[in-house]
Amino acid sequence: MVTNRAYNNTYHRDPAEVIELALTRRLYRITAREPGYIDAFYAARDVRADIRVSYTDTTYSITYVDSQNLRYTGSRLDAHHNHWVTNLDH
Repeated sequence: MVTNRAYNNTYHRDPAEVIELALTRRLYRITAREPGYIDAFYAARDVRADIRVSYTDTTYSITYVDSQNLRYTGSRLDAHHNHWVTNLDH
């Protein structure tokens, strides 16, 4: 999970456009778009992770929504998910 990460909008681009580009480059599929958030999922082999990217003009957060076959226990999740979110965050 990434919470309230600062977003440096030097070029005054629409944050939604920047987030959508990052998601598609990391092979996430976007499932919903609303002002202030974008829902997406990543799927590989037999696993799937659903996330929500909430954003403002200056910050963004990436939160877990749901998963399949990632051994979620209510507090822990397979390390693959953390790796995917870290890559997306960069």
